[in-house]
Amino acid sequence: MDTLSAIPHPELIYTPSADLIPHGVQSIVELCHHLVEYGIAHPYTLALDLTHCREAVIDWTIQGVVYAFPNLRVLILNGCTHITNECMVHIAQLPHLTGLCLRGCFMVCWGLDSLEYMGNLTALDLSGLNMAENRIKVIKKLTRLTNLNLSYCSGLTCTSLAGLAGVVPFTTLSLCKMRGVNNATLKRIATITTLTTINLSYNSRVTDTGLAYLRSMPLLANLNISQCDKITDLGVGMFTGTSPIANVNVQYCRQISAELRSRLAYAPITA
Repeated sequence: MDTLSAIPHPELIYTPSADLIPHGVQSIVELCHHLVEYGIAHPYTLALDLTHCREAVIDWTIQGVVYAFPNLRVLILNGCTHITNECMVHIAQLPHLTGLCLRGCFMVCWGLDSLEYMGNLTALDLSGLNMAENRIKVIKKLTRLTNLNLSYCSGLTCTSLAGLAGVVPFTTLSLCKMRGVNNATLKRIATITTLTTINLSYNSRVTDTGLAYLRSMPLLANLNISQCDKITDLGVGMFTGTSPIANVNVQYCRQISAELRSRLAYAPITA
């Protein structure tokens, strides 16, 4: 999920690297407070990506970030495994936040309840987290959300995923390698008529029957079903010819013939 693409001015994106933080956790907090003073970052920095210095990021770090950059629009914390539920309380104090990436932040669980105070979010990446049923209810309160990534999340069922249908106006939904995804899930997803991109890769319970539901979606242009081993030519064939879908990713689908692959308009889909 590329949340940085929404930032109009590249100079307002800051990505500190690990070599800027030689002394560990305390120095990254100090870094946040002094970036503007030393002219390294713009005083109105809109996006901060801490992925490359994730080993030094803890809850206290996030508190410092919120204090130093109150105008943040995007915060990327991918792989910051040392942050806990407490950090979400601090993040909720960013009034202009539109993009949040918590990919692989495994210690964040009930802290996701704080998402309900982030009503301006349009892009949210929770991939790899433990998502209990009640946390889906919080997501349903984010009425401006258009891009949601729940790939590799545990704790979700077909029923809870179906509960997202018709509530939030998604355009991009990623459900890669999800145990709760099956044909019944796709039937409900098909009712989200605003979707343009869906990632269903690595879901072994999805079959041609489930794909048939998606064919009725009026805006769907990109479909990733790579590594869905039960998909056959019959199912994918429904998206050729008159279908509005421009790109279908069938990489590593063992039951798709070479002839059909050659007929598909394919471009890599990263959602």
